[in-house]
Amino acid sequence: MTAVRPWPPRPAPLSDEAAVRLTVAFSEGEGAGLLHLGAAELDTPLPPALAFFRELSRSLLGRVCQLAEPEQHAPRAVFIGPRLPVDVIEARLRALRD
Repeated sequence: MTAVRPWPPRPAPLSDEAAVRLTVAFSEGEGAGLLHLGAAELDTPLPPALAFFRELSRSLLGRVCQLAEPEQHAPRAVFIGPRLPVDVIEARLRALRD
């Protein structure tokens, strides 16, 4: 006789310790929680929804770690200040030259 398994399979129960760790991580923000899932809870049995986000986070972390130099891929900050009249700009340039 073959054993009948319930479908869908029951999700893995979340231990009290893991629940506390995840609560603390997510209380610091979604990014911190996802980082914790992908970096610290690698072998923790998780319910399907959390397991999905753990795999998503691990994938993202893996791609970020493969970047040779992240500074080259980051957008540069550009300061856009108030527009100054041309005569003010010219006076400042003259002062720098002198």
